[in-house]
Amino acid sequence: MTAPTAVTTAGLVSGVRERGAIAFKGVPYAEAPIGHLRYSLPQAPRPWEGVRPCDTTAPRSMQGSARRGQAAVQLRQSEDCLYLNVWTPALDGARPVVVYVHGGGYVLGSGSEDFQAGDAYAGDDVILVTFNHRLSALGFLHIDELFDGLEGTGNLGLYDTIRVLEWVQDNIASFGGDPARVTIAGHSSGGVTITALLASPLARGLFRGAIPISSASGHSWIESDTATAVARTVLESLHIVAGDLDGLLGRPAESLVLAPELLHELYSVAGGHPFSPVVDGRLLSGPPIEAIRDGAGADVDLLVGHMDEEFRLCIFDDNGQVRNPPLNMGVTSDGFEHWRLAAATGLPSDAVLEVYERSLQARGREVSDPEIFSMMASDVVMLNPGAALAVAHQAQRRGATWAYRFAWRPPAGGGKVGACHGIDIPYFFEHLDAPFWAPLYQGQGNATLATRYRKAMTSMATTGSPGHADLPVWPPYSADRRATMVFAEECAVVDDPDGDRRRLWDNAPPYGYPGSIGNR
Repeated sequence: MTAPTAVTTAGLVSGVRERGAIAFKGVPYAEAPIGHLRYSLPQAPRPWEGVRPCDTTAPRSMQGSARRGQAAVQLRQSEDCLYLNVWTPALDGARPVVVYVHGGGYVLGSGSEDFQAGDAYAGDDVILVTFNHRLSALGFLHIDELFDGLEGTGNLGLYDTIRVLEWVQDNIASFGGDPARVTIAGHSSGGVTITALLASPLARGLFRGAIPISSASGHSWIESDTATAVARTVLESLHIVAGDLDGLLGRPAESLVLAPELLHELYSVAGGHPFSPVVDGRLLSGPPIEAIRDGAGADVDLLVGHMDEEFRLCIFDDNGQVRNPPLNMGVTSDGFEHWRLAAATGLPSDAVLEVYERSLQARGREVSDPEIFSMMASDVVMLNPGAALAVAHQAQRRGATWAYRFAWRPPAGGGKVGACHGIDIPYFFEHLDAPFWAPLYQGQGNATLATRYRKAMTSMATTGSPGHADLPVWPPYSADRRATMVFAEECAVVDDPDGDRRRLWDNAPPYGYPGSIGNR
């Protein structure tokens, strides 16, 4: 059988037929960022002769090892990483397109994982695109002010994403897609990227729909001078002198994968997440949430999603035991000092803790310091910023605004792990057999819920609304009602879920949450 072939601006590519879809894997969307291009903005790929076989995903971007339980997952990785993957049902027609941005805190992750295959999307007549972008010190080290001629370095991973969206505009029609119907979706740092691009004039017109999931929304950003301080710390650890471009470019890529100990130090230097979108005056002129409140991204349809118990990933391990130390997702913990978080509300701590104790009891959770800290940090870092993003977007009354919570609890640890950060990712792709999540799912994922959840994504891409026939009627989000779809064993719409907790933070400093991802 002849391999399916598509035309790109750089040359012909051939794909493979698998699981009812046509897949093109490892398609270059930019020139390899190696040698003198290591810290350059992404360049269009050089044209090639003949037909380029695209039947295997590319290596992941340079990074450390991902862990699940006690096992380290060794990653096939390379500095030559700027490749994308396309899954389409056919090469004719003009279908909606979903571009997926992986998470991993800008230091881990890739678009090359098997569970990210887009066959379920193709089954709904939607094209799925996944991709790799530069990470860590190769993608987010802000050295603009320390070296000549390296503008844009603090946001290179975001520029890579913009380059993917430009590639889609120029090429997706050859794969059966409609460049006028592009939706960008992403988890965690991928969701942070989406809200930064909503706010950026450089991404205007490249997508019509946005689905940021489990992110700090428009509240994740870092000032240029703080990002430069982070870069100085990294360079000192590598014994690289500012301005020595040859020394920087000559270093093996492996040496620029930062050790966990250094990453921990960088949190202290940054006062939050050290790798976040940089307010550089080019890609971003200010905090993304402020630009969105001023109307940026108003013509884009927006679906804001979160897990019901986001921060439990940081506090509890796969067996439901308290981590020591907890994982760091932007809020540091010293003995689970929820008191300092509560103080940011400006209310008496006892009154704040009473609300959280009631909320824990309603969920069947014990009342303890780790549980209180986990729930409070979920609100501070993700749920409340997500609600603020939805309100800011809805106020423009141009694009539609929607919101949801994912509340399914995996069986691991007797349900103690909870509906935590990242637990929905196999549901998003409808691949519940993903090995990385096997210790949590224990073969007991909910296949019916996975179809309902994934169909909400394809419906959003197709119609601008996530509602479909297998869900209750899903109203748009508004500041007065705050209608939110809750994905669980039985899906239901809940108005303003945990509103008593949300209202506690209404008068808190907008970017002053202690240790928050958003920097002052």
